[in-house]
Amino acid sequence: MTKNWKTTLAGIIGAVVAYTVTAVQSGNAWDWKAWALGIPTLVLGFLAKDSNVTGGTVQQ
Repeated sequence: MTKNWKTTLAGIIGAVVAYTVTAVQSGNAWDWKAWALGIPTLVLGFLAKDSNVTGGTVQQ
């Protein structure tokens, strides 16, 4: 896992929730709107930096 495990975990949880809620509402697991919400949320969580990381000098 990445060094920013907290934001990565939040991104994974957010993506699953966004995808699941949208897929359930539409009744179709392959609905493009479910994927359009889930994937960017996952990417954002993966790329975000934890608040206590200051450019890579703080050990986690």
